[in-house]
Amino acid sequence: MSVNVTLTRAENGEYTIDLGSKALPKLVYNPMELSEADRAEEHMGARLLLAASLACYINTMANDLKRGGASAIPLIEAQAEITKERDSQLRTRYTHIELNVEADVADEDRAIFETVRSGLLRGSLVTYSLEEEMDLDYNIEAK
Repeated sequence: MSVNVTLTRAENGEYTIDLGSKALPKLVYNPMELSEADRAEEHMGARLLLAASLACYINTMANDLKRGGASAIPLIEAQAEITKERDSQLRTRYTHIELNVEADVADEDRAIFETVRSGLLRGSLVTYSLEEEMDLDYNIEAK
């Protein structure tokens, strides 16, 4: 399996990211419409990296709960934060992601959730792939 994503930056500064996805075909944004101060805080690459990490991680959780026999896939809320540091060559790199996940788990599905939770502490496809180069912490809780 391979996934292909294309990005175009127009002369006016507008970005179009063609995801090749039926669910979310394109992302379009123009940072040039923001003030210079807002653009300096936009960090779109970090935001997209976190979005990809969360999407993969929560999809894995939902699929594992279903496969495990959960009576229903609960409401799952997740948040991620990324940090960066300068390395010995003074290059900035992302060094840590913290994922926080809460799921409204039914009492009868608690044992299944704990099994899924245990597996997800080892990551999902995207997050596990990132672990080779950065630290990831997983905080997974049932409400």
